[in-house]
Amino acid sequence: LAGEGVDEDKKLPKDRLLQSKPAWQRFLVMFFGAGNNFLLALITLFFLGLFLGSPNNSTVIPEVIPSSPVAQAGIMSGDKIIKIDGSKTKTLDDVQLYLAIAEGETEIVVLRNDEELTFKVTPLSEEEQEQLPEDNRYSYGIVFNQEREYGFFSAIKYSFTKFASLYRQMIM
Repeated sequence: LAGEGVDEDKKLPKDRLLQSKPAWQRFLVMFFGAGNNFLLALITLFFLGLFLGSPNNSTVIPEVIPSSPVAQAGIMSGDKIIKIDGSKTKTLDDVQLYLAIAEGETEIVVLRNDEELTFKVTPLSEEEQEQLPEDNRYSYGIVFNQEREYGFFSAIKYSFTKFASLYRQMIM
């Protein structure tokens, strides 16, 4: 922007430079400059959801692999993950993030029949995972739903939900 630097744009009239504007105008220029990035992200996510479909973002576990760490701990398909290591999970993105950064034994709190149940789960090590078939490598043994919804309203919901999830991940 003209006038952002102190010794820039000597050819421009002084009243056209950013530094000569009142503080409230400088604030609005900076605020809406950054705000446009957030708006662009929302619009991009909306069009991705509209044209490619909106992924299911539920924390309900659709499938648990038999004899996996979560199955051995007692977690079942149909359970809804509400906390991982004390952090609340609102979306599938949260679940995947917290499981990815968890080290060692992980505390998973699920909701089953309106009752909160707490489980301690130790994921498979990388060496144990390498012994499994390529298409069946997992740390915990949860298979997440890959279904997509299509339509205008599901794209709107997806764009705001995904945006909020990405924002929470950035500030973590």
